[in-house]
Formats: sequence, C-alpha cells, structure tokens
Amino acid sequence: MNFYTYDYLVQQTHTVNRIQWAIMLVLFLVLLVMGFFWIRKRLDYKFKEVGILIIVLLLLLGGIQLNTYNNDQASDNQYAQMIGTLEAVAKSLQVEPNNLRMNRTDLNVDPIVESSGNFFLVRMSEDKSSYLIQEIKVRNQDEFRLVDVGGKN
Repeated sequence: MNFYTYDYLVQQTHTVNRIQWAIMLVLFLVLLVMGFFWIRKRLDYKFKEVGILIIVLLLLLGGIQLNTYNNDQASDNQYAQMIGTLEAVAKSLQVEPNNLRMNRTDLNVDPIVESSGNFFLVRMSEDKSSYLIQEIKVRNQDEFRLVDVGGKN
C-alpha cells in the first residue's frame, strides 16, 4: 500500500503539454504564411488542400488540448480537496501537515492517515464536507511504501 506525503500531494499539479502547443503554433504560422501567399499570388490548388489539412490538424490538436485541460482541471480540484482535508486532519490531530501521510489521492474511499507511526481512518461524510477521525491498528506495515516528491521513497 502506498502512503503519499503532503509535499507529494501539493506537487501534483499538471503542466501544459508544451510540445502540442509548439506544434499548434508552427501549424498556425504556416497557415498564416500560406494564406498571405494565396491572397497575394493565388497559389496552386494543391496548396489549398494543404491549407485545409492544416486547419483540420489545428482543430484536432485544439480539441485534444481542450480535453486535456478539462481533465487536468478536474484532477487539480481533486488534489486541492485532498490537500484541504489533510490540512484539516493535521489541525485536528495538532500536527504539521508535513508530518502526515495518506494512502489515497482521492476522496472516493475513506483514507487512512499515518502520523508518527499511528494510523487513523478518516471517515468522510457523503458530501465530503465533514469527517470523523478514528484511530486504528494496522498489521503488515512492512508492505507500506512511502511516496514523496519526485517519486522517491
């Protein structure tokens, strides 16, 4: 079972895919140059087809970027909710959030929190706005793996 540190959860933000943006920028610039030459010199018909192909590629890449952005926003909201919950649990346990480790990266299932060798089950309400902390005993702690910033253990 993996336990994630507070720092790991804070670092889990999504970066923009710069390669896709660079490709879209290059395609857009090529389309602008082709449009300029087409208006100025009336390029051959085959270049019009290439222009249409570039427009289709731009629309496809734009759709992919929009989908990726929406997925990243949902994931970032989930991590923000986890971080808020971990900070609230730290306040309830009167410890620093950096001293807590959690076994979940989402709140779909009640998480287990570890602090200084003590384990707590955090029972979340249906709307995830409140919780109950219950101390538990855990066996087979040798199977636990700590995941920290950069994936280091």
